[in-house]
Amino acid sequence: MDNERPFDENIVLLSKTDEIIGFNGQIKKIAEGDYVFLYMDIGEGDYVFSEGIVIKNPYLSDYPICKWCCKLLYGIEYMSAYQASFE
Repeated sequence: MDNERPFDENIVLLSKTDEIIGFNGQIKKIAEGDYVFLYMDIGEGDYVFSEGIVIKNPYLSDYPICKWCCKLLYGIEYMSAYQASFE
């Protein structure tokens, strides 16, 4: 996710099309205003995650291949750190 934030730490490039793959592997249609939960496997059993709202790509001139972005509502968090906060 960090590599997909070109100009604003709160906006993540999301999808080239109107579809994303959900955590369960199913294809989901997205549209502007949808709420999404983002996750990324970073290896060694750990994940990073965040959540936000789907927006049209505001960087079309620089990243025309991406149709949709996500405006993050919270910072990106590591699952290991999140779980440790409950121990």
